[in-house]
Amino acid sequence: MKAMKDAVYTTAKQLLKANNTVTTLEVKNELRRDYPYYFWTQDVVSKFMAQLAGDGVLNYKDNGTYRIYSLANTTPAKSISASPIVKVQSRRTKAQKPSKNGVIFRSSVANFVDGASNSFEAVTLSSGKTVDRNTIRNQKKSLLGYILPKLHNVVSITAAGKTYLVK
Repeated sequence: MKAMKDAVYTTAKQLLKANNTVTTLEVKNELRRDYPYYFWTQDVVSKFMAQLAGDGVLNYKDNGTYRIYSLANTTPAKSISASPIVKVQSRRTKAQKPSKNGVIFRSSVANFVDGASNSFEAVTLSSGKTVDRNTIRNQKKSLLGYILPKLHNVVSITAAGKTYLVK
């Protein structure tokens, strides 16, 4: 396993030279070409990349669809993606604040969470489960990376001591 982790790190570092950003898909494709004697899957590469991020060697930015990795002490460049997340980002400019009666529309949740990221406390799902900021961080996910895939199940968001209903 150590040899595989070293191979992932070496390959990622090599790919990061171009523009200091890389995804696990790019790393996996290079690994399959350079180290064909190992069995490389997306899951295996993702776990090793997460370990490297946990070790402090790499940073990542979660855009809700996938993670963009960069070397530690640097920030990844913004990437333009043709994934559905682009549609969510384009809606962020419309409604930024909740209505006066404490309701947030699903179309503006991403923008609200971005703006309230410092004061964000918890999210309540339709199952009744309340997930706080620390639990999300312990899963090594960004707030948006956790909330956006579950957006259809979000009932309310608590930020700065106030609970907002999501409709």
